[in-house]
Amino acid sequence: MTPSPPGMRLYRLLLRWAPATVVRDVLEPTIADLQYEVEHTADVHERRQAIVRGYAALLHALLVSIEPGSAIRAMLALCALSAVGRC
Repeated sequence: MTPSPPGMRLYRLLLRWAPATVVRDVLEPTIADLQYEVEHTADVHERRQAIVRGYAALLHALLVSIEPGSAIRAMLALCALSAVGRC
């Protein structure tokens, strides 16, 4: 069994809870960038760095894209942080 590409578990998790516009406009492009960068790394060290940078960019994009003061912002941040811990 081949491992799933980076970001797919988080994508499936947030697909259920995040608004469709956030998934389409924020989550999908950021995960595509993450996967592209990981695919084009030369060694394991660069791959790990690309994954960490990609998840950090994803978390940042999620936090910026959600309306301020919304309860969903805190929930998405918590989900993203806990998912990043399982890379």
